[in-house]
Amino acid sequence: MTTKQFLKLQIGTFITDHEDINSPENYCMILQFKGTQIQLQPYESADQPAEAHPFWEDYRDIKLTEKLYASEYKML
Repeated sequence: MTTKQFLKLQIGTFITDHEDINSPENYCMILQFKGTQIQLQPYESADQPAEAHPFWEDYRDIKLTEKLYASEYKML
């Protein structure tokens, strides 16, 4: 992900680096930021967090393919 893309992200936004952008389980919700790190929560489907725990990822390691606001994500 580029610095410009990173600076436009917000807590509560859903992002994916997967090629299939129409599948809710390929998205993670942004929980918080810490420097260049983003804490992400995997989701199984809209409004259903996965059993996986939140994890930290450096934004430079994410190849962003899609960004959705909560209302857009729920329509998937």
